[in-house]
Amino acid sequence: MTDNGTSVACAVAPRPMSTGDTWDDPFLLDHLIYSGAMPIVCSTGVIAAAVCVLVFTRPQMRSSLNIYLAGLSFFDLLLLTMSLLIYPPMSICLRKQQGLVCQFFWKTALVTYPVSLAAQTASVWTCVAITVDRFLAVQYPLKRRLWCTPTKALLVLSIIAIVSFFYKMPSIFEVDLDECGRLVPTDLRQNALYIIIYNTYGYLLLLIVIPWTIMIILNVIVVRSVHRAYKLRQNMTMSQRRVDDKEGRSVSHKRIKVLTKEVCRCTVMALVMLSTFIVFNLLAGLNNVIEAFTEYHQYYRFRIPIGNLLVCVNSASNILIYSIFGRKFRHMCISLLFPCLLHRGYHWLQPTQVLHTEVTDVCRKVRIYKTNHK
Repeated sequence: MTDNGTSVACAVAPRPMSTGDTWDDPFLLDHLIYSGAMPIVCSTGVIAAAVCVLVFTRPQMRSSLNIYLAGLSFFDLLLLTMSLLIYPPMSICLRKQQGLVCQFFWKTALVTYPVSLAAQTASVWTCVAITVDRFLAVQYPLKRRLWCTPTKALLVLSIIAIVSFFYKMPSIFEVDLDECGRLVPTDLRQNALYIIIYNTYGYLLLLIVIPWTIMIILNVIVVRSVHRAYKLRQNMTMSQRRVDDKEGRSVSHKRIKVLTKEVCRCTVMALVMLSTFIVFNLLAGLNNVIEAFTEYHQYYRFRIPIGNLLVCVNSASNILIYSIFGRKFRHMCISLLFPCLLHRGYHWLQPTQVLHTEVTDVCRKVRIYKTNHK
């Protein structure tokens, strides 16, 4: 150590020792989650989210819902990548307090921190957009092709991305590097009025209360509508059996049944995805409420890394929901990653849509019916 004032000021204080001659580490659980579980979840999720973006942006998958899912996957990709660059280095830096890892974390956090906040905000409001899209598709099926178009979905996603970026732009000025190159909070971050209005109430209203209320209310309405649609399909199937001699009515019922089944299937997938989003993000939302409005935010602090891990698990696991409920999604994934499997004719890989032969058969029956009744 030299006598230079800067070097002395930048020296790292020794960590306190416990009575058992071992490091007294209050961040042990944080380290296990951030340095152990988080890299595995985020690395896997980055690959899964990238696959989802590729699949949902294919021309064969073009629809308003798939555009929103592509946008959500892109924001999940950003969130998982930023989490991978933030939490593991931060955990290692808290234990060592110096070194190349700390230098990497301090410098990259100036960018990764605000980008992660913007990606989180965009993910929340993309889920709201998906909820509204499914609400319009189920409640107003006749106007679905007019209101729920890929072009309008892309416009909405662009607005969400731009607004989220500008809304989280002040977070760029919350942290800075000191003369030693360490990450420190700025005066803005320490401003009480800024913390209360922007960080606390802004987060609670714009990322929890308003979007979650919209999603819960609209999802309840959609669930009831989907339930009624399934009952309607069952009644149509029973009535169709009674009028098998009337070809025209049978063809009409068949076409309505196919369309209703397709809308319901996509809506059920969206409902499951939104429900898991709320469940996995619930603890993180509660943590922000506890930190803002209670004096016991130091108790049970392990809830913070667990909440952050659950957020990443949610972003990484969406591909499982898409694969379970979307046979067409599975077909596109296999065609991109393992095209050789398509030639083996697995039924579970076939897309859930009306095949060309079925459409031709329906049209042929309609022409025969019109010819016989002229």
